[in-house]
Amino acid sequence: MATSAVCLIEDDEDTRRVERWLFEGEGYRVLEAANGSAGLAVLRRSLERLVVLLDYQLPELDGCDVLRRVTHEATLRERHAVIVLTASPQRAMAECGKLLDELGVGLVPKPFDLDAIVAMVGEAAERLTAS
Repeated sequence: MATSAVCLIEDDEDTRRVERWLFEGEGYRVLEAANGSAGLAVLRRSLERLVVLLDYQLPELDGCDVLRRVTHEATLRERHAVIVLTASPQRAMAECGKLLDELGVGLVPKPFDLDAIVAMVGEAAERLTAS
């Protein structure tokens, strides 16, 4: 495993619990935030590279807002890999498609396939190690 940590930025506690269970079972250390502002604070504080699972619809700062801030902060852009999870993929593409492309962010529709999301996180972790 290339990185040992995953950051879950998700406001739904049940979804976060499932994600935490899944990634702890895969051997990752899991950091959590229940809204976009708290998630951004976790990303800024972390000195290690994180694979970030970012919910699109969040209170305070939504997924696009978080992506905008990551885009404008070179340290965050270079240190972390982001995957956006959403129940509204068309809306997410319409609202933040340019940011997704610019950051090379994966977009995963909810409900997500557990094996597929584990594979995506593993690939993102490998890319972080290679850069």
